[in-house]
Amino acid sequence: MKQESSNLVGITRHVQKGLCGWNVRICHEKETYMRYFADIKNGGESSALQKAIEYRDQTVAKLPEKVQQRIQKPRRTHPSSGVPGVTFVVCEALGREYRYWQSSKKTETGSVKRKFSVNKYGFEQAKEMAIRALAGS
Repeated sequence: MKQESSNLVGITRHVQKGLCGWNVRICHEKETYMRYFADIKNGGESSALQKAIEYRDQTVAKLPEKVQQRIQKPRRTHPSSGVPGVTFVVCEALGREYRYWQSSKKTETGSVKRKFSVNKYGFEQAKEMAIRALAGS
């Protein structure tokens, strides 16, 4: 099933040993709306994706119009690593700052992302791990 990437704003694919599904994550004014849609509990990958899109759309509809427009027309980001698909991310959640390198690769059904914590691995090692993950995926 091929989806338009703009249709997947706020939705990422989670693939891990024995656990596959779709993550929905929308942030607005220090509030984070998150939900996970497991393939196995939602009738397969396509059905789980449709439920994730519905949840995302319902959640976004409750937000101010300006936020809805931003989510519908996402800003483009440029890789800060020099490697397409590998970016450095700083975000705040639950009052804590998180810094990580992220590898992101588009697939037929969306995108697959892997994150490597700067706090855990250090800046350079986390960056190298993200680059290797992209090459190996």
